[in-house]
Order: sequence, then C-alpha cells, then structure tokens
Amino acid sequence: MANQATSDSEIDSALELFVEKAEKLHNSGFRARIKKTGGIRTKLSYNIEIGFSESLEGPSAEEVDAFVLTFRFFIQDNEPISLRNMADLLTSLSLDIPAVANFHKSRANLNTFLGARIWAVVDGEQPTHREVLWTMIYGDLSHRSPAYAAKVKAWKSNPLINTFVRMEFLTALMYCQSAIDVLARNVQTVIEHRQASAQKG
Repeated sequence: MANQATSDSEIDSALELFVEKAEKLHNSGFRARIKKTGGIRTKLSYNIEIGFSESLEGPSAEEVDAFVLTFRFFIQDNEPISLRNMADLLTSLSLDIPAVANFHKSRANLNTFLGARIWAVVDGEQPTHREVLWTMIYGDLSHRSPAYAAKVKAWKSNPLINTFVRMEFLTALMYCQSAIDVLARNVQTVIEHRQASAQKG
C-alpha cells in the first residue's frame, strides 16, 4: 500500500489528518454556498436571436478550486489519508469495534455511487460519476492530463452539455463531502478508542 503509516505516531498522524481535512471540507465556502442557496440550480432562458441557453447557479469557481485542493487528499493514493489507504490502515489495526466496519460500509456505498452512470448521455457516452469527477479535476482544475483535458474541451464546446456536466460534477462533490463527513466520524471514534486504550496501558 502506498504511503502506509506504520509506527504509532504515523498512524495517529494519519488518523488525525483525515479528520482535519474532512473538517476543512465541512467548513468550506463550497459547502456553505450550497447550504445557503439550497443546492445547485440550472436556469433556462430563451432569446429570439440565439434560442435557448442554460446557466448554472452554485458555488463560485474560487470556492470549487479551494474545495478540490483539499478533496484531492482523499482520492490520490500518494496521500496517506486517501480513502483506499485509510481503509487499509484501519484494517491493519485489527480493531473489533463498529466504527471500522461502519467506515468500510460507508466507503463501499460511496464507491457504488461513484461507479454508477449519470442519467444522461454526454457526447455519445454515459459516464460514471467517478469519470465526471476525474475528468473535471484532472482535465480542468489540477495536474492537467492531456486525455482528460481533451474531453473537457469537447464538453465545453457545447454550452448545454457543459452546464449539465458541471452540474453533475458539483452534485458528485456534494455527495462525496457528505460521505467523507460520515467516514471522518468513524475515524474520530477510532482515534478516541486508541487514546482510551493507551491510557489503560
């Protein structure tokens, strides 16, 4: 496993960092904006000269960028707190407590969502939520991959498709943030269990 924590201090640091970064997402401007507006909305308008057009109402570009900067800690396996690395770490601790099983169950539920296809066909394809996330993150927002960037360029060439894909992207980020909240609560329980065990000696 990449970047697996091994010593007690490394394990504690990884667990605490997971909770810290999850709290940062919870307190982000991205989440605050969505909470304030009640979600993400598309606005359809019509102009006699240009026809129908669509726009998206939601978090600003700056709020999305800041959110993704932290969110990447949970999806990149070169980070010790990626969801896969954290699942492996919790398994390695061999703790017989509900929090560990709950973490794995919640992660499995998240992976099921990410693996599900969005409801519409986009550019001849029906991508999964994971494919939309990865394409937008690695094709537009950070560490640009040529393949992902080409797909983003194609999506952006059609304003209606671009609006729809951005809505799916933001919706997927919202879902992930809620799931990470649940995962972090279980990790916090593991931290407290380890602290209590250490005090008992």
